[in-house]
Amino acid sequence: MRLWIILPIVTLVGASCGGSSSTTTPTEPSSPGSSGTTTSTLTATIDGVAFRGTNVTANYHEGADSSSLLINALDAAQNLLSFDIGPPLRTAFTTGTYPLGSNGNNATYNPFGTTGNTGWNGLTGPQSGSVIVTAFSKTTKTASGTFSFVLHNSSSAKTVTNGVFDVTFP
Repeated sequence: MRLWIILPIVTLVGASCGGSSSTTTPTEPSSPGSSGTTTSTLTATIDGVAFRGTNVTANYHEGADSSSLLINALDAAQNLLSFDIGPPLRTAFTTGTYPLGSNGNNATYNPFGTTGNTGWNGLTGPQSGSVIVTAFSKTTKTASGTFSFVLHNSSSAKTVTNGVFDVTFP
């Protein structure tokens, strides 16, 4: 149910920003015992529990004054982990470290069934952590890297570690 709400919003945001988005889902195994593949992947550990994105979307936007990369990942239980990063105004998007809180860089984690401000994000409370983009190409429309951060809500924190992403955007 949540997927029907989130994906149209992400697609609408991507379309209104003039960017592009990519949704990838696992393919059926070609033979018994083999695993499916996805074009985009995202994995992490959240408070010691493995998170594996089974539906990963990527959107890259480039405007006259700013650019950004938005990545959303839903796991099999429909929990959402996402981040939106970009460089300072009038600076090209490239490889490097994007600290949470600077230039509006943010990350969120919303377990399935949460509504409103009950999830965790990187702008509430002390901001710590970053996304490190290790490879980025507008030509091949790919980005990859690592991330770790602490996300907060009004009463607790979530620690996200061992984050790895490899995405394609159209």
